[in-house]
Amino acid sequence: MSIVPRHLPAGTEASNRLIDDFQADHLQVRRGEPINLIWQGPAPQYEPAYILEYTTPSGSATKPINGDPHLTYVGGHWQFTVDHLTSTTAFRLTATKKDQHESSLLTLVTVQGGDVAAGDLTANGHVKLLNTPHTYQYNEDSQVAERNRQFDRAVAATDGYVVAVIKSSEATHRATLRVTYHGGTGSDFSVSASSKDPNQQETLFVPVGQATTVTIHAEGPVRGSVAWFPLGDGLLHNAKQER
Repeated sequence: MSIVPRHLPAGTEASNRLIDDFQADHLQVRRGEPINLIWQGPAPQYEPAYILEYTTPSGSATKPINGDPHLTYVGGHWQFTVDHLTSTTAFRLTATKKDQHESSLLTLVTVQGGDVAAGDLTANGHVKLLNTPHTYQYNEDSQVAERNRQFDRAVAATDGYVVAVIKSSEATHRATLRVTYHGGTGSDFSVSASSKDPNQQETLFVPVGQATTVTIHAEGPVRGSVAWFPLGDGLLHNAKQER
């Protein structure tokens, strides 16, 4: 939606006000698009002083705009350009003049797909939580033993999920993959998936909190893979194995 300011001849009552018809030329834009704030007020030679206050995702800011290159006065109208609007923003323009009282007006511009902030979370138009998973294969007995050493009391660097898909390589032996949480408010807690059919896969889905210590342990002829899906950056790492 576009707004075109009405033009009033110089010398009328409205043209002598400190601020009149303060609004944006577009009331809704996409993230990153510019907008122009427009209003009527005294000509520059009458020395009106303008201060622009505006909201941000994390609070608010105040900016004197006299002398700013984005501020222009043409044909009885003031205009201030905001080059790159990234969030829905309320603007308040305050004007003062030596021989007149202070005057303020408000306007609001909505930004589609704009930045938001909620508590400690700030989003800048694109939010990405899940990163590329780290996948670990269980294809032979020696590899299974290595994974057991690697994930013995491993620590999560960030929140994430352990997702496992396993089966037994032998119909006569059961294969089990167990994920054990260590510490917390009680004793250790384990969840597991088990298979005794080479043609039947079993899955395991386990959420893991940041700084949680877990053990991923395979028993029997386990074949398949374990994936770590981090919600952020970081691995499941075993400090003892990294020394």
